[in-house]
Amino acid sequence: EKPKPIKMANTPQDVRSYLTEHRIQPLFQALTASVLFHRPSNPRQYIKDLLGKMKQQKAKGKSKFPILFEEKDLITLFSRFDVLGQDHIVVEQARTALDSIAVRSFAEIPNQPIISKQQFVTIAKEALQRHQAFLMERL
Repeated sequence: EKPKPIKMANTPQDVRSYLTEHRIQPLFQALTASVLFHRPSNPRQYIKDLLGKMKQQKAKGKSKFPILFEEKDLITLFSRFDVLGQDHIVVEQARTALDSIAVRSFAEIPNQPIISKQQFVTIAKEALQRHQAFLMERL
């Protein structure tokens, strides 16, 4: 797609509308979360590779976003909050953990005080799937 000419008199509303329309912020949040979680030795190459995978998926007509977090990553994330090793965390910790991988707004967190490890992994996987579908709609 040919880039549109840049308007020099962009208002803050124009900028917000453009970012929303093209879903730039969720994409950058997902990439940033993945970089911060995985801490690759070459973050620029890591991002370039992820974007390349996205482009390949799009060219193949696949609607699946490259997997940024595997189950083992979600268990590791959970364990960062379960410092006592009780296999559960409080719901606010679950929200914070999901924020750290940029998917809290896609998560369906039950209205209960405690979240088990298995519940957290399930919630996170489902939120990641919804987030991935959202991102792939505009690629």
